[in-house]
Amino acid sequence: MQLFICLGRANFRVYYGNGEIISNEMGVDLSNFSQCTLYHPNPDNLRMPEVWYWLTCSFSLDPQVYSVNVSLLWSRSATDIQWQLKEVTRSQSWKDWLQGCRRRGYEMAMLVQACPRRARPNSSFGQSDMQGEACAQSSAFHVEVSQHNEDNIGID
Repeated sequence: MQLFICLGRANFRVYYGNGEIISNEMGVDLSNFSQCTLYHPNPDNLRMPEVWYWLTCSFSLDPQVYSVNVSLLWSRSATDIQWQLKEVTRSQSWKDWLQGCRRRGYEMAMLVQACPRRARPNSSFGQSDMQGEACAQSSAFHVEVSQHNEDNIGID
């Protein structure tokens, strides 16, 4: 896998839409999904509500109606690679994954699937310039709504 990092900026390989998660000798294989590359100028400063908002807007989904589930591609071992998906719901998990990918030289890859909008606690969510920029630079995909696991929602 290849890593795209330049001065805090990052490109992400994003798998999305309809597809079947299959396994092979390397672990999880997402080749049945559509994929694209999304850019973010400073992903290390994002909290999970901002990650969800950025990805929701990047796929031209109405953030008043939809959100996204984000599962990150990761291997526990740097030597015996076995790719697995790890659903991320906490900001610290997001930041740990970014640092781990950089440290190991992994491509930052994730599976993004649309889901109904999350209930949000009172916050400044949706107010930053970054989120507006993400919506302006969006690209559409067919919306397949999957149920969100309510047990994984919480304030970081």
